[in-house]
Amino acid sequence: MVSNVLEAINNIAIGKEVNLSRYPSDESRRILAVGKPLEAYSKDAFCNSFSATLERKTEIHRLHFSYSGSDSAPPDFMLKGGDAFEVKKLEGYGEIQLNSSRPRIFCFGQIHE
Repeated sequence: MVSNVLEAINNIAIGKEVNLSRYPSDESRRILAVGKPLEAYSKDAFCNSFSATLERKTEIHRLHFSYSGSDSAPPDFMLKGGDAFEVKKLEGYGEIQLNSSRPRIFCFGQIHE
């Protein structure tokens, strides 16, 4: 199965409501727990698995994602044959801080800054 950003946007648009409280977080660290429901919702948007049971969602996600994420390293998930996504929860308006390091270009084993 192949999914893409346009299908995810369409699934969100035709959805009846966005209720992140349906996605409880089992994370004990608060900073990680804040974004887990949004990450789970985003995964469901790509798979259109909003109403599926937890067991069924696991099966559906295996069909759509080549990588389902890790708490210690980005990305949050990767589509099979497609893009990788890092979900960020932002309260209010402003710029999103993705990281604090300068961009680097890797070219033939050398790092250029």
